[in-house]
Amino acid sequence: MLVYVLIVLDEANDPNYILVGNYEMGFQFDRIKWHLWGFAEFDPSSIGIDRDSDKKSVLKVGSLEGDIYEQEVGRTNDNDDPIENFVKFGFIGDRTGSIKHCGGINLRIKGSGSLAMQLIGQDAVDSQTLTSLTLAATPGKEYFRPAFFQSEKISLKLSLNLEGSYFSLHRANIYTNVIFESRPMNA
Repeated sequence: MLVYVLIVLDEANDPNYILVGNYEMGFQFDRIKWHLWGFAEFDPSSIGIDRDSDKKSVLKVGSLEGDIYEQEVGRTNDNDDPIENFVKFGFIGDRTGSIKHCGGINLRIKGSGSLAMQLIGQDAVDSQTLTSLTLAATPGKEYFRPAFFQSEKISLKLSLNLEGSYFSLHRANIYTNVIFESRPMNA
């Protein structure tokens, strides 16, 4: 129950990403889980679903160079380049102009690898890299990382980029407080 959309992002002139929508939880906008797939070695030009010899669906991606790639179950790299696993949350901060302070994050997460964590401000003008976290398959605890970050809007990005690394995130709490109700007025 997936939807694949070939899209153009950033400053590209040709499609360079595939937007994948998983609607197993329902077809309402707030129930679809979206994923953005980029490719290290080529820009996709076409996508299609084919059937293998066992009649199972297989995603195939064509490139402008004329090559056709197919998704392989269990593959953890893209042409020997690690596939970055990441999630970037939407911005916190619904009051326009107010300045927020983030004092830390708390995660209920498990997996394998060294998790990079970054707080990002509006338009990525400012950011703070938090101390990385070594993941465990059965951690038996939640993880807290202190932060000292201020911005109008705050987003959190979690990522892994080594082959074979993965994470399963069950909950993320971002501790914020409004420290200024509005921006200073321009003179």
